Amino acid sequence: MKKILTLLSLFIVSGLAATTTTTTPLSPAAQAKHNAQMAEKAKAAQKAKQAAQSLRDSKASESRKPSSDAENALGESNSTPFPHTGVVALRNGTWVGSDDLYNISSNIAVSFELTLPEGKELKIDQLAIKNSIIEQLKKKGINTDVSGTSYQPPLPLFSIQVMVLPIETGDEKGYTAFCGAYLYEPVTLKRVDLDKDVTYQAITWTKETMIATPGDPFKERLTKTIESLTTNFTERYQYFRNLTTK
Repeated sequence: MKKILTLLSLFIVSGLAATTTTTTPLSPAAQAKHNAQMAEKAKAAQKAKQAAQSLRDSKASESRKPSSDAENALGESNSTPFPHTGVVALRNGTWVGSDDLYNISSNIAVSFELTLPEGKELKIDQLAIKNSIIEQLKKKGINTDVSGTSYQPPLPLFSIQVMVLPIETGDEKGYTAFCGAYLYEPVTLKRVDLDKDVTYQAITWTKETMIATPGDPFKERLTKTIESLTTNFTERYQYFRNLTTK
């Protein structure tokens, strides 16, 4: 019996010895390589952590930033305003605009105004100038024989307005003039509640220029300038008319 117990003890000890793991120390070179690999893994893990945090911060910032539509609605823009008549919108952070004569009536009244400083005169046939403007519009199919009613003024109205300043230096005479072409139409303003027989009219299209010339050629220069302004309008009218009929 004692012999059997001795044999069992030897068997157990030898079995334990068989399951024991022996660790062999690394050489200095191998240890250095191992340390370098572990450092690279730690560095990569840190970069991944930073990238994830950056992405979370970016999404949080975007959620706080108003969309471009919100910027348009609130008017929150540091861009320079568009200081002209027409339609205006914020595009890529910049206010841009254009004229818009879409669906404009073919019945358009005409007026011509000439303004001079008090006490100054300019011998020029204003009726002939107005008739010339009317003829240009008629060539584009525009009816200028428009009259208003007791509750509606004659609109749209195409108006040429000229302000002339005579200049005299010794025996020499000359003129400088500001010339503008304007289209007036009835508009509705949210801030104004008008009676039915009252119309708010505003400029919806404009073209302006200045001229300066010696005395003798001034009338001819003025006539050509008015013709050019009217042509600018009729060309835009025709452009949008073509869009309407398509």
